[in-house]
Amino acid sequence: MAALAFLATVVIAAPAQAQISRVGNSLSLGGGNVTRGTDVGFDPVNNVYIAVGSTNNGSIRVIFTNTSAGVLQNYLILVGNDPPYGQFPRVEYAAQASNGVGGQGAFLVTYHSAGRVYAQLVSYAGGVVTQAVAINDTNSWEEAGPSIAYSPISQQFLVAWQTAAFGVRARFVNTAGAPTGSVMILANDNSARDPSVAWNPTTNEFGFGFSGFSGNGAYVRFRTVSQAGALGASNTFGFSSATFNTDTAVNPGTGEFVFVWAQPAGTGSSYAQLNSTGGSIASGPISSVIGGTDSLSVDFSPVSGTFLAVGQHSVAPEIYGRELTSSGAPSGLAMSLTNGGTVGSFYPRVSSRLNAVAEWMISYGRNFVEMAGQIIATASSGPNPTPTPTPTPTPTPTPTPTPTPTPTPTPTPTPTGCTSPQPVADWVCVNGGWVPPPPTPTPTPTPTPTPTPTGCTTTKPVADWVCVNGGWVPPPPTPTPTPTPTPTPTPTPTPTPTPTPTPTPTPTPTPTPPPSTCTTVKPVDDWVCVNGGWVPPSAVVSCPGNPPVAGWVCVNGGWVPPPTPPPPSTCTTVQPGPNWICVNGGWRPGAPEPTQSPGEAPAPTENPHAIELILALPPLKP
Repeated sequence: MAALAFLATVVIAAPAQAQISRVGNSLSLGGGNVTRGTDVGFDPVNNVYIAVGSTNNGSIRVIFTNTSAGVLQNYLILVGNDPPYGQFPRVEYAAQASNGVGGQGAFLVTYHSAGRVYAQLVSYAGGVVTQAVAINDTNSWEEAGPSIAYSPISQQFLVAWQTAAFGVRARFVNTAGAPTGSVMILANDNSARDPSVAWNPTTNEFGFGFSGFSGNGAYVRFRTVSQAGALGASNTFGFSSATFNTDTAVNPGTGEFVFVWAQPAGTGSSYAQLNSTGGSIASGPISSVIGGTDSLSVDFSPVSGTFLAVGQHSVAPEIYGRELTSSGAPSGLAMSLTNGGTVGSFYPRVSSRLNAVAEWMISYGRNFVEMAGQIIATASSGPNPTPTPTPTPTPTPTPTPTPTPTPTPTPTPTPTGCTSPQPVADWVCVNGGWVPPPPTPTPTPTPTPTPTPTGCTTTKPVADWVCVNGGWVPPPPTPTPTPTPTPTPTPTPTPTPTPTPTPTPTPTPTPTPPPSTCTTVKPVDDWVCVNGGWVPPSAVVSCPGNPPVAGWVCVNGGWVPPPTPPPPSTCTTVQPGPNWICVNGGWRPGAPEPTQSPGEAPAPTENPHAIELILALPPLKP
């Protein structure tokens, strides 16, 4: 077929030795006899992993673990015994969701039960935060997990699931765990299965893929979904006799998707590198022994700049995996990543650790009796996903010349408002969520710092407020300027009385627009700047009447004095080092860039002939 033209495998130089390695042994996470699917995620605020699984009686378990896969907390969010009967849960973290105890940072958990897709929030701090809510209108296919992605910019989840009629539906869910808008059709019935979604921070759109079929054979299809639910162009590829179990991840530094899918037994799994609009860049096989009809998962590590793909082995009773480069191409060798499997290892899912350490955690069902977890580390040190400004000019010219070189600015302190650590060194906080940095602005001269009035022990809430008796208050209103009166000439005596002159009206001063205090690029076209942060237009509340003083601005329904833009720097001494940054008038070291982990010992070369064939029963279906 002509559509197969782009599927030529891209040959990329790969290291002869695998960089990934198992950290310790696979550990039991408990949770009962996990037989109907698992998933895993990471909480960067509390530095813990979450694992979810469905047991043999249909209960849904939520287990929080530390970074060594040790169990910390265990919650039951659905009591089974058919009906209800929960299956194939999925999980996704949101920094802006309530944690149930007055803070933020929680996971949305989705699962199937009695033909419906349910969603509810759980957190490490508060346990079960919300009750389960059904989000679909037609029967769902309970053998494929309802995939989730989250946009911290728009603060909404996209949940996509397979219907019982082999179509794909999706719906948005807010940070309170409630569905919004109507159910969307992403793929027609009788043509699709196994959907997966991922959020792209460079476009604030979702990528959506699925495995499809028709009378002419099987294929996979990918397209984008906007925050309003609009579908992008459809890209169909990967034609074969059968396709299964897709998954999608994003490299935030390049804005490219890596989409993976499984194929019939003996042919394993494949990947496709796609641009931010879903267009094809490259594709090829991952491994002939990884994958299956319900087994394939991939996730990106922002620390190593690489992906990890995991799945069931075609013969061995363990989970196998292979590291992929920043573009999705296989690197190193496919290798066994778990241990302790005798009957078999099923339904693996993988999630990366988002802070400081280049590692992933795998959740899976082991031997049909328990949910297990395995930490995987990598010695890889790929390209920084988001380029960091260099303090000093690089003497080597850039391959692509820049018409006008932009001077490198002094690193700016990380904005506040986000409760989670920065996923990448120079990402910025917008309305409580981390997003890629805006284009580098032209540096402005540093103004002379204004001394802060003494006597107050708290931070000044607005730049021009003043300290009175130990408390911050707004400055006195600036008096309206009075026009200078025209000198009255000395009256000349005249026999005729002079009529009383009409006083010259005082000119109305032109209102001074409130100064702009936002230093970043507007994230969405119609957002507005309020008190130094970009907010949606719906967040701006009108104020009654006219401002009491010219120049005052409307904030949350009330007139307040205009804020004065804070000075970019308040340090008066010379910067002691290239990576030091100015915070509250003093220099401190900046955040170090991720460093390469110590090298790992060469991994053994995979030898399928050396695998002991184990008699195993296939997974039982309820």
